[in-house]
Amino acid sequence: DLDRPGLNRARPRFRAGGAVVSSYSYGVNALGQRETVTTSGPAMAAPATTRWGYDALGQLVSEDFANNQSANPRDRGYAYDLIGNREHSIQGSTNPLASGNLAYDADSLNQYDSIGTFQPVHDDDGNLTTGQLHSAALVNLTGTAYTGTLHWNGENRLTKVEDGATVKATYQYDFMGRRVRKQVGNAVTWYVYDGFNELGRFTQNGTTAPAIERTYTWGLDLSNTPQGAGGVGGLLAIKIHHPQSTIYYPTYDANGNISEYLAANGSVAAHFEYDGFGNTVVNTDTNGLFDYRFSTKPLEDVTGLYYYGYRYYDPVTGRWPSRDPIAEKGGVNLYAFVGNSPLFQIDRLGLACSVVPDGEGGYKLECTEDPNSWDLTEVNDFTFDKRTGNLKINSRLIKGIIAGLRIEFEGFELSNELPKIENKIKELLESKADTLPEKICLGAVYFGGQFLLSEKIGGGIVIWSHEEIEVSVEGLIDFDTGEHRCPVISRTNSID
Repeated sequence: DLDRPGLNRARPRFRAGGAVVSSYSYGVNALGQRETVTTSGPAMAAPATTRWGYDALGQLVSEDFANNQSANPRDRGYAYDLIGNREHSIQGSTNPLASGNLAYDADSLNQYDSIGTFQPVHDDDGNLTTGQLHSAALVNLTGTAYTGTLHWNGENRLTKVEDGATVKATYQYDFMGRRVRKQVGNAVTWYVYDGFNELGRFTQNGTTAPAIERTYTWGLDLSNTPQGAGGVGGLLAIKIHHPQSTIYYPTYDANGNISEYLAANGSVAAHFEYDGFGNTVVNTDTNGLFDYRFSTKPLEDVTGLYYYGYRYYDPVTGRWPSRDPIAEKGGVNLYAFVGNSPLFQIDRLGLACSVVPDGEGGYKLECTEDPNSWDLTEVNDFTFDKRTGNLKINSRLIKGIIAGLRIEFEGFELSNELPKIENKIKELLESKADTLPEKICLGAVYFGGQFLLSEKIGGGIVIWSHEEIEVSVEGLIDFDTGEHRCPVISRTNSID
């Protein structure tokens, strides 16, 4: 059971046989950022409230476990430079500048030259080739690190990890970049997908024939679509086939992090808790059965990295070891993880961050009948709330357009909704064909090049006159030549 009155204020409560297993109750500040979470239920060691702090850019700067002033091993503190690289971090305190902190130094490419006394190394393509890696047994940042050598192919996909002369793991990928084969020692695992959601895996050890190890059942993820959020929060069940057939059911917090795996009788098979950046702080999975954890992504048991699809993520450093495949269109810092705002944002596939939706999401079209009521004067008049994911785009009175239009969208990428929105817009405009200019253009907006329509929240549909020369839109229409590269509606209601 999941109570979801609005995910920023969500109260996920999971029940088994009528009894609450785990409960997460969130509080938000005046900016809509999650500020507190109170956890309770028999899956937890004890009820507790954690308080989070943010800087002016919405970056996580403090995590105060149990909401007290005394030091706690689960407390965290972070400080960043102007582009989002860590300058200091600390465990056991909320003050990143306190004694015992860890200092970071980033170069002009936003690659870390040093983390404490360790010196990471990157290749010419920006991939981490020498880094500190950790086993999946790492709990609350306690465990043994090793200096790993990472190998990448020409498409910047991780292919091999070594610890000195020992090969820890090798990986192979298909044409979509999905990892389809992993080998650790003599054990080989093959992966089968629907999109980027894993459907099952087969294992083979030595010369034995491949045998099905586990299968996965998926439902709607946080986007209320099958894969709009990259499957985050959408895993319904996992069936482990060997040594005996057993089904487990995951439960979640409001950000799509797996909290428990429940057996069919409702008992807790495993319980996990995480810090803001995804480091495991509580792990009761003594048998190591479950790798899907933070953000509903699988944790690598030999590297401590989460596999997101397009990239691997390191929760210890809170960043990606490789550059963003969509380059600066995903943000100016190619290694940053969700803008250092992991408590109300997720990354779908290692490619694009999205704001966790507040409520069910959707869109709304409104027509302003009276053009005299418009007072919009700015080109590209829109508002976009990165904290909540609310997008509002307003048409403006440009050379005869009198059909006012506002789109409000709460949720993730608009690509799943675009056909519906386009049809609604066309219907609205065609109903006013007699008063429209000769041609208007339907297209998508890139806000400062930061939000890709097909990948990130912030895309949208906007209408404008083909005669307008001031509108700043990338790759949709060349107003100097008049070349239209988007659907056009004329007064005769036909679509070119």
